[in-house]
Amino acid sequence: MASSNKTLSDAAVLAGFGQVAISNIVQSSGYTLFYGMFAIIYIQSLVTYFKTSHPSPARLRMLLICTFTFFLATAREVTLLGGLGITIHSKLIEHQDLPLADKSRFSAGPLKKQAMVAVLAGNLSIIISDSIVVWRAFILLQRRRLLITLPLLTLLGTTASFFALFGLILTGGNMHGTTTSAVLVSKLGAAELSLSLITNVVTTAFIGYVFWIHRKDMIVGLRNHRPTQGERVLAMLVESGVVFCLPQAIYFILGIFPAFEKAGSGGLYAQLVFEAIYFGFAAMYPTVVIALVNSHQTFDHMYLSDTSLTVMQQHIEPDCMTTLQFTTSSSATSVGTI
Repeated sequence: MASSNKTLSDAAVLAGFGQVAISNIVQSSGYTLFYGMFAIIYIQSLVTYFKTSHPSPARLRMLLICTFTFFLATAREVTLLGGLGITIHSKLIEHQDLPLADKSRFSAGPLKKQAMVAVLAGNLSIIISDSIVVWRAFILLQRRRLLITLPLLTLLGTTASFFALFGLILTGGNMHGTTTSAVLVSKLGAAELSLSLITNVVTTAFIGYVFWIHRKDMIVGLRNHRPTQGERVLAMLVESGVVFCLPQAIYFILGIFPAFEKAGSGGLYAQLVFEAIYFGFAAMYPTVVIALVNSHQTFDHMYLSDTSLTVMQQHIEPDCMTTLQFTTSSSATSVGTI
């Protein structure tokens, strides 16, 4: 009878291990895909930078930001894969003389450290990406700075929520379960995600508004108007913002319903997939925006017609037109870059 109970216990533990392993594989595989794309874009950015004869200090600063986000993405990638390795090694390889149920205590410590690094790296990437989003809107709305108040407040709220969450984890709070600390961690995580979503949606809407106003006036002011390079850059900023918001919104919606968090359910795997997409895109977002903008000339020397440039200046602070690019041409009449 005792042997039968032990067999049932081991079977239950093994089933739980299988669910955890599959969840880790789904999460790490999705993030690895984005990490690979990020690595390619980052390497291209490095090559472009070192090919530039006289890179500006602003270009170096942005490269350093990209390097830091790539470091964070690498740390999260390593810890996700490491967590999967720790789980498999502790359950199937180590301590063969112990029952499966007793092996968890040997992996609990390393797994928590791994999870803390993943949480730190992932959430710092989110804060940096949100800051880039707010910066875009701030540059384009220099004459309407009051509009930036809400995104700035939500960005501060996102940052505060994260540090409160991470501080709770550092002091021994559980990240999973039904304990008081675990529930508080979950609420802080939900608050951080919702505030970040508000930041991205509002700022992208503001940039879309600037683009729409400019486009409307250009069509009214010019016959047979064709999209200028400046308009294409604005469109790219709006489109990239929408692409960033979509997986974040889906991940947020999936996290609202407890049914999607049931172990082994399709909803849980869907949530893990969109979590990987969200964190992966958040890590590479600053580099993606910079790469998109730098695929074109700066705003003030984009082969804009004089009329087009005049209309653009009615909606965008003239001194800030080149802040969306690393460098300006030697012939451009502009003030600086990001």
